[in-house]
Amino acid sequence: MNYRVILITVFAFFLPYHLLGQNIALQSQVTVSEVPNYSYTKGKNTANFLTDGKYSKAKLIWLDKLTLGWQHTPRIVLNFAWKTAFQLDKITLNTATNPDADVSLPLNIHVFASLNGKTFRYLGDMIANAQKETTYYQVIKLQLADIDVPAKFLRLVIVPKGTMFFTDEVEILSSGKAKALPQGNDLYTEQEIAAFVKKAEIESRNQRFNEVNKQEVKTPNAGLQNGLVLQRYTSPWEDGTLLKVSPLELTTCLNTTEYIAYRLLNNTLGQISTRLNWTGQGSLDIVTYAAKEVKTREFKLIPDAWIPLKRNQSITLDPGESKIIIAALCADESGIFAPVLGFSGNKSYPEASLKIQARDIQSGLSADNRINVNVWAYFNTPFLKNRETAVKTDLLNHYVNTFFVPPQVAVPALINHDLSAFEKYIRHGKDFEKIFLFLNFRTYVQSGQDYFLSESWKSRFLKGYDAVVKLMKSQGIPESSLYLYPFDEVRNNELVQYVEFTKWIKSRREDAKIFLTVFDPAIIPKVKGSADIMQVLDRGKTLSSHSFNDSQLWLYEIMDGSKALPPYKKYRLLGWKAFAYQLKGVGFWAYGDVRGEDRTTAWNDFDGSNADYTVVYDYKSKFIPSRRWEAFKAGIEDYRLLTIYSEKVGMDAARKLCLSVLQEPGNTAKADSVRREIIREL
Repeated sequence: MNYRVILITVFAFFLPYHLLGQNIALQSQVTVSEVPNYSYTKGKNTANFLTDGKYSKAKLIWLDKLTLGWQHTPRIVLNFAWKTAFQLDKITLNTATNPDADVSLPLNIHVFASLNGKTFRYLGDMIANAQKETTYYQVIKLQLADIDVPAKFLRLVIVPKGTMFFTDEVEILSSGKAKALPQGNDLYTEQEIAAFVKKAEIESRNQRFNEVNKQEVKTPNAGLQNGLVLQRYTSPWEDGTLLKVSPLELTTCLNTTEYIAYRLLNNTLGQISTRLNWTGQGSLDIVTYAAKEVKTREFKLIPDAWIPLKRNQSITLDPGESKIIIAALCADESGIFAPVLGFSGNKSYPEASLKIQARDIQSGLSADNRINVNVWAYFNTPFLKNRETAVKTDLLNHYVNTFFVPPQVAVPALINHDLSAFEKYIRHGKDFEKIFLFLNFRTYVQSGQDYFLSESWKSRFLKGYDAVVKLMKSQGIPESSLYLYPFDEVRNNELVQYVEFTKWIKSRREDAKIFLTVFDPAIIPKVKGSADIMQVLDRGKTLSSHSFNDSQLWLYEIMDGSKALPPYKKYRLLGWKAFAYQLKGVGFWAYGDVRGEDRTTAWNDFDGSNADYTVVYDYKSKFIPSRRWEAFKAGIEDYRLLTIYSEKVGMDAARKLCLSVLQEPGNTAKADSVRREIIREL
């Protein structure tokens, strides 16, 4: 006998059993639900790519057409089926992570096996023994080993954790023909699988929160005095650096809000109950908030919700417990104010003394120099509906001067000449300077209807347009405030229709105006000069790499995972960025876009495919602000102060101060420091 053959035979005999397995994924019928929707590879691949035996060689796995990718998808199901049953031994799934791009390992990858395709046996969670994620890009092969279960059908239920999930290959190793099914009653129907996955998701999220936010045993801090302790944060936009409370002097200007944040700590072993109160504030308006932590999809607790506190509000703190207290101060008349924040119940309780000097420096500011603000607040959404009065007041208080009419209201009025819904909706638009009618012509383009932009369509549109203008005027809203919003983030395949519509409507109604949003920078040269207002998404160098002659250029940001975003860098600095580019408008998506199963509340980011886009929270029967919403408001006021400064001192000096803030986005106290400098010089 050939010794080489003997050697190979003996070596194979001692190999681990599963290494002898066959990859039966190569001969499986595979289906995927939901359809891969990652924008870069959408439509470029099929489910069969998962079982072709080829792994991605791209620098980044999601840039390879061999990779299937999903974004904003709550569940992904991979189904594998064979003509005959096999004995399963091991399953692997290749994926990649990059926390900076919000690409993480899934929360769960549940594996189920079946012989009849109707009832399934649970095999385990591929994430249970996964290697720890790093802070950089990493390819990870997940596995579930030592299965030893027969199956003709296999199902992987993936519950993504981040915004996106990617996989380029699945291997299913088998040791051969199916053996007898082990005894047991742990079989799940389709309905029971859904309930199991949902329950496991909740448990996994709670476990992750507990791991990330470990509750330490709270004992008195030896470095601080025993009792009720008050400290001041260096900035209200972050909850890190604390200072000892001492008399604080601030110079501000009229109708400009100043924010001061404190930490109130119970540094004892017993419970403390007290009442918060202000004295000596005179006519100075003071709104006091307590920050409430909210859960984010990044498994962090963020003190983002600001709950207003009443005068003499009762506060109870357990041993070692602390609260973040925020004071929002605003003067509507000049003078010096000396408010004192105190706490009742014990003479030794701390207090914070302030000296606020309010000046009138805004008399030279003209309305034309105030920035336009847009946050896409659609009053007909479940979250905002039936709260219209509160929403309107809140928007105006945060300098929003734009009002959006959704296509469900605008299109029936313009095309079908049914003004009933429009008449009810537009009543809320009074007091806003600009009215945007979102027409969403994308639906026409996607359907390929010849009716769109036909002569009969144009005739109906003009009749509807005139009726809308007439109705608005009857409610005290001038035609000059009306803008048509034909496409949202217009795409290349829509440019022909967009250009044709804009040219036509302006030729037939000389007062008609167009509002346009641009997501793709490559679109900008193709639409320049076509819109009266163009709002562009700045992707780093978008604004600096294009020259604009249009005085109505606006900027916007998309706030993915909004609750976890840094209030100062992402929201406060928007106003400063707009001033640096000398833009006339700024905004973000969105004021109150709540996703998920319950769209009436903004407290749960886990009931949908992605996090909510909202800057307010529902609280009892009212709305309360987020820390991010107030930071944005401060940035809008900063823009106005920079504008006054540029008019009185000069644009070069104002721009220099502006850039000094933008160059230090991590210094959350910088904007307030420059604001003080501006007010002092004025």
